[in-house]
Amino acid sequence: DGFMLYETQAIMRYVDEAFPAAPLQPIELHPFARMNQIMGIVDAYLTPSLLAGVVYQRMVAPMLGQQTDEGAVSAALPRVEHCLGEIARLAGDGPFLTGDSITLADLMAVPQIYYFQRFPDGRAQLAGFPALAAWSRRMEERQSFAVTRPALP
Repeated sequence: DGFMLYETQAIMRYVDEAFPAAPLQPIELHPFARMNQIMGIVDAYLTPSLLAGVVYQRMVAPMLGQQTDEGAVSAALPRVEHCLGEIARLAGDGPFLTGDSITLADLMAVPQIYYFQRFPDGRAQLAGFPALAAWSRRMEERQSFAVTRPALP
């Protein structure tokens, strides 16, 4: 209908409202709040550290013929580890980040963690959070992830 929208969280919430048969936002208050908390961590802290500090440097810069800035990677890794640790702590051992059902928080976090695991420092960090690593494997096995899996160079 010509409606244009940008910003990841706005698009995700729009899609969730447009297709109510498979809700991606919990109805219960505590899981709903936890979903929003994790989404905030991903948006405000994980994305700048992981994507700009690691993924860009390790994957995008070389594709553009640029040198990897190892200083930027070294500076970003502790921040990424802190974010992963907090997400792992908040998620606990459930099958998804906020409990028994997939939510927008899972969908927002999985692409970044997928890319991060492709690098040795990412695999090493994720190994320190076994429940989060298991969650990532489960997410990657989902049919929806399989058909939208990002291509890697």
